[in-house]
Amino acid sequence: MANISIPSVNQGPRPAKRPKTSSRCVTGSVTATHDFEVANFSLLHGMGIGKYVVSSTFSVGGRDWKIRLYPDGSETEHKDYVSVFLYILTGAVDMRVKFSFRCLLDKCEVLESDTHTFASIGDNRGSFKFIEKTKLRELIIVVYVLPLHTTPGYCLEIVPAKGQGDAACSSVLVFMWMWVIISG
Repeated sequence: MANISIPSVNQGPRPAKRPKTSSRCVTGSVTATHDFEVANFSLLHGMGIGKYVVSSTFSVGGRDWKIRLYPDGSETEHKDYVSVFLYILTGAVDMRVKFSFRCLLDKCEVLESDTHTFASIGDNRGSFKFIEKTKLRELIIVVYVLPLHTTPGYCLEIVPAKGQGDAACSSVLVFMWMWVIISG
């Protein structure tokens, strides 16, 4: 057998293995949902521009909040719309909040989203033109004509009042607000 020698090529010292590093920043946040049900919503039509109904106080992210709903608009130039606003009542301010307003009507979702830094107690943010009143009335009528009763997935219920037949009805309108409170 022949002895074969393979010359080795000297490539010098091997470089040291570089350490792999990584970092991650996670912004703290709280996600919550508040359902604000307005019973007999149809009776609020005509209550007046700038007049509102208000939700109960609720807590999210260590702060207290309320929702104001203006059935005839919050200002004269918005009288043809329902207006809605989120108010901060207590807690630390300079809080950035990403929030959504939703109104589910016969599977027709109206959605407004915004991000706002609440700078002081009483600060608010919302929508002057959340939903057009004529569209809302049409949806209420359509749902009533299709007799809708309590059904999972529906947030508007119109049923005839007891003993009144089809002539009298009441409406329940549920608004859902969801927001993410982002720290910092």
